[in-house]
Amino acid sequence: MHTKIFTAVAFCVPLVTYGQTFTLQGILQQLPQHPVSQATQASLQANKAEISALTQADNPKLELGYLRAKDMDTSGTAFKLTQNIAPWLNYGQRAHLRDQQQTTLGVSAEIQAAQLRQQVVQAWYTYQAADAQKNLQQAVTEAAQLSATLAQRFFEAGNISQLRLDEERAYAQQQQIQLAVATQTAAAHFAELAFWLPSSVTSTAN
Repeated sequence: MHTKIFTAVAFCVPLVTYGQTFTLQGILQQLPQHPVSQATQASLQANKAEISALTQADNPKLELGYLRAKDMDTSGTAFKLTQNIAPWLNYGQRAHLRDQQQTTLGVSAEIQAAQLRQQVVQAWYTYQAADAQKNLQQAVTEAAQLSATLAQRFFEAGNISQLRLDEERAYAQQQQIQLAVATQTAAAHFAELAFWLPSSVTSTAN
């Protein structure tokens, strides 16, 4: 019961890095300004423009010509304005197709936004779990080192055997190795989370 409470509280702890404090909600609120989000929006806008072009007709064409009557000393300038009416013949069908594709594009935009949010949430909780594991391993390692130190004193006083001392030392070394692994894991997950932090923060820190 106590372990579950500790874990839940650990996941709610704000992240302090780059001289600033971040929360999951704060990162999500700034997600639309992230380069990944902006690139996604730019792609969607380009697709939207292509879809809107489905119902656009060609601009009228203006032609200018010089006319001269045969065997007559007369001439003049002629203008001709032409408009392709073919796009208007199936305008209804193309408008319906445009509306369908715009609806599909809107749904796609919502899905992509949700996926980005999910990636941020996953990165946040994965790092929080790894950091909590590292802190727990740090406490275990310190306790193991203290136990090994006391075992050395007990051995020198003749209270324990060499085998018991060796066991305490081996256990302390094992915990030290596990701490190194936990620290490396937490650092890797932090790098994944840091990718989603505001670019202005990470660029300033670099």
